[in-house]
Amino acid sequence: MKWIESVKINNQIVDMSELSTYMLKDKDVVEIKKYTEFYVYVQGATNTKGRIVFEPGELKTLKLLVAKVGLPSEDIENDGYATVNNSAAIDLKDVIYGSKDYELNLGDIVQITYDPFIVNTIGTSVGTVQLTYKEPRTLSYLIKKLGILQPESIEKVLLIRDGQQQEYAINQLLYDQISVPLVKYDTVILKQAETNAVYLTGDVAAYVTFAYNEPITMQRVLAKVGLSDHRKIEKITNGDTSIDFTKDLTIQKGTILNVQLKKPIYVTAMGYIKNTGRVSFDYYETADLQTLFAKLGGLIISPNEYYVSDKITIIRQDKILEYDAQKVFKGLDNLSLEDGDFVYVTESIPKQVYVFGKGMQNGLVRFTQSEDFDLRTLIGKLGGIKEGTSKDIAIISDESTKITWNEYVNLPLKSNSTILFDVDTKNYIYVVDPTGKPNMIYTDRNMTLYEVLSKVGMSKNYGKIELTSGTSKQLITLKTISEATGYNVKPGDIVRISDASMNFVYVLGEVKNPGVVQITEGMTVLQAIIQSGYFTSKAVPSTVWLYKGGVNGQAVKINLSAVTSGGNVDLTTIEPGDVVFVPADMLKTAADWISTIAPLVTMFNTIYGLFK
Repeated sequence: MKWIESVKINNQIVDMSELSTYMLKDKDVVEIKKYTEFYVYVQGATNTKGRIVFEPGELKTLKLLVAKVGLPSEDIENDGYATVNNSAAIDLKDVIYGSKDYELNLGDIVQITYDPFIVNTIGTSVGTVQLTYKEPRTLSYLIKKLGILQPESIEKVLLIRDGQQQEYAINQLLYDQISVPLVKYDTVILKQAETNAVYLTGDVAAYVTFAYNEPITMQRVLAKVGLSDHRKIEKITNGDTSIDFTKDLTIQKGTILNVQLKKPIYVTAMGYIKNTGRVSFDYYETADLQTLFAKLGGLIISPNEYYVSDKITIIRQDKILEYDAQKVFKGLDNLSLEDGDFVYVTESIPKQVYVFGKGMQNGLVRFTQSEDFDLRTLIGKLGGIKEGTSKDIAIISDESTKITWNEYVNLPLKSNSTILFDVDTKNYIYVVDPTGKPNMIYTDRNMTLYEVLSKVGMSKNYGKIELTSGTSKQLITLKTISEATGYNVKPGDIVRISDASMNFVYVLGEVKNPGVVQITEGMTVLQAIIQSGYFTSKAVPSTVWLYKGGVNGQAVKINLSAVTSGGNVDLTTIEPGDVVFVPADMLKTAADWISTIAPLVTMFNTIYGLFK
């Protein structure tokens, strides 16, 4: 009952408290209206993850969401933060214990993140120290927590932050004579007196000791910390001075060296490939297209496939690069990849024809990539022309062609052509339904288009019909199926049904080519945007609006910021008649944009002749 917003009986609202005693009469019309379901997706450091549903009447806020999912520790409550759609970051402490809150929208993605307060220590021991939110985050407290048994052995304490270092006396810190606050990921060096050692900071935290008479050289230092492979090192500095780490230079004892290692390159790949996902390239790997596809199992390119990988689109910040999958597969083309690249691979248009005829198996015939797409191969795939079937063949595509078959005749085919073997054309109507399935209707008279659609089970409103009669072709647009009674179909005609609402969506706003996009089954919002020329420089990828079924339909917020920043990309699919709108302002709601979108939809309907 809590999900029922209202009940109408014969168009009159009924009090909810009276429902249990209300007696229905014959032919009453009962309309039950449910509350719209509201949900968000939660990831990260929570007790409960995934799709979280809010009941009617509940506040749709971050504070209530945190209460619903629960947090595993007090450290997360005090030091964690929530990121909404990769664009708004809120400290959880202010939400849980303070008055700050955040209004959620349907379908928001909330990431709960906790980065522990860690300080790197080098000296008497090497490692990391985590300070909880209850502990003082000061240098004095850290020194005491380390439990130094012989403070007199410490010559000085060095605090390194952002490449800068500050010296402190050990006694100043042990006896709280000064207060030095710490910051996450600070490095603290306890420099030993009279010790033959070198200190490493940066990406490698190490305290490297040498025997009393042992020379200290660069190559010995690197060998002791397992960095003999120089390819892994980006650079090594001593203060502001860069050091040539490939040479065996003498290093003074007590020197502090900052080591920076090469970072992995991350690339996200999706589309028509054997595996998809986020791929990392380490320092010893070549980051290019060929290596990327090798890591993902390869492109789908085989002579025995009906569909193969076709075009490779690389989205790099505000650039779009395109390559041919066949050339990359054969090693004729390649591209060096950069961190954050998004790679999408499309599939090829299939080579296929529709076959009708006496003695022939009516249906869709597909050709693999290795098969010649011509009439001779088709007849071979059909098992030849059966006895009693005429050798007069009609091929209908953009124009009609008639050919009499013999072993010396051949003709290239076009995809989605209709091949008619000479049957009793005076008594058959040929129908191709929206799924591509062919059919034949026997009749010795003219029929209305309505009768034809009824006979093949097409009871819904199909917006576009292509009627081919002889060599003439007529495009018919229907708003309701009852209008089909006004069109006559003769024996021998071909009726191709292509539901207009299954063929296009509107892509508007901050894309380079706004307008109407033809869609295929399973197409995502991102694919439609790519087909529209991709985002403009003003676009806000984190707040793309999808209006389901049209501008007055349910609005869903889609976050596509991961396309440029890396990570998991939203794969929400689109359906016929949907409107995809890319805004330039993330603060406006879906309702705010309707007045902008509605005239554009009307304009494109007129331009493309989608409705009459």
